[in-house]
Amino acid sequence: MACHECDGIQSRSALEQGLTTHFITGVTGFVGSHLTHRLLLEGDRVVTMVRASDNEAARARLLPVLEAIGSDRELPLDNLLVFAGDVTQTTDELVAGLRAATDEHIDMTWHSAVTFKFRKRDLAEIEAINIQGSRNMILTTLGLNGERERPRYMHVSTAYSSGRLQGIVPERVVESTPDYRGLYEWSKHKVELDMARIQKQEDLDVTVLRPAIIVGCEDTRSVNHSGYYQVIGTMYKLFLMRRQKLGDAWDHRVPLRFEANPAMRLNLVPIDYVIDSMVALAARPELCNRELKVFNLVNEDAPVMQDIVDVMEASLGISGLEMVDESVFAERRMNAIEKVFSRAISFQAPYIKEDIRFETKRFRTLVDKDEVPVPVLDAPAIKRLNYAYFDLIRPEIEASLSAAV
Repeated sequence: MACHECDGIQSRSALEQGLTTHFITGVTGFVGSHLTHRLLLEGDRVVTMVRASDNEAARARLLPVLEAIGSDRELPLDNLLVFAGDVTQTTDELVAGLRAATDEHIDMTWHSAVTFKFRKRDLAEIEAINIQGSRNMILTTLGLNGERERPRYMHVSTAYSSGRLQGIVPERVVESTPDYRGLYEWSKHKVELDMARIQKQEDLDVTVLRPAIIVGCEDTRSVNHSGYYQVIGTMYKLFLMRRQKLGDAWDHRVPLRFEANPAMRLNLVPIDYVIDSMVALAARPELCNRELKVFNLVNEDAPVMQDIVDVMEASLGISGLEMVDESVFAERRMNAIEKVFSRAISFQAPYIKEDIRFETKRFRTLVDKDEVPVPVLDAPAIKRLNYAYFDLIRPEIEASLSAAV
């Protein structure tokens, strides 16, 4: 699927085997697993690294994740190589681990391993995985094939890596930003600065891919338990708790105020849209060059918060959800439900208050809307997402509530 020629340099795997060989990290995560699944279905060779005690345990950990994605076609697992490793290892250890598993030429490295932790107590882990781990991976890429045949490097970042940059977020690495919504954003911005510096220093082919808030799609049974799902999952748990506590006397009202901007657009992007976009960009021959490229993979017609909350109430058959301004919220002490909700969504809270817009001109110049259409996330689509997640988490939540009685 990818171009095989960069500045006149051709990959042996493309010439000799007629396929592209990808090295992917973060393959047990949402983006990495779906990317691996797609590339295997397209007939490419995928080499993956999974945290585990040995290669057998690594493969055993990954296969159920890929199977959960689902497909009408059989996944060609003969083209999948899994070895045990961790992005926090040194570059020498990473290169040795991969080369002990295979001597194949690597055409493209995709780095998607990440931790979404964001609290100060997690700073050491955030630095080790998000920052140092990313440095390790791009430096590892330098040593995989030799000086003249370096793989292309595809780095999965986030659309929010520019922090609280004023105005529309551009498709470039910004040198500085006035503030961050949390340590996760801070770490991703630091990494992008590293990517820009190393790319220039080493004359590398580097593409930075920036998805917004990723959700599932109707074609997959796999979901992401963070981001949007953390919010609706917490709401669903509160719904079940309320129903259990009040029984038939409950009027289906949940007295919950939360800080949010009803008019802002929440940039939700389905995972299939993200993978379609990534694969389309990787296949563009004009991007196969030793330059730094940055693309915002966002929803150009994102739903507004008011619609999302309306669908939430309709999905659960409840009322009482109230979005308020920060100053208004502070006028009254939080009730017990508001305290639970506030703690549970502390990571997501800034993203439902601030209207963040993104530039997509560079992306759409290369990938038009006929090839990768703007995702449709209207009320029926959002309701289907909600129901699918409720069905998935219901048994665990109901079991925990029963145990607490």
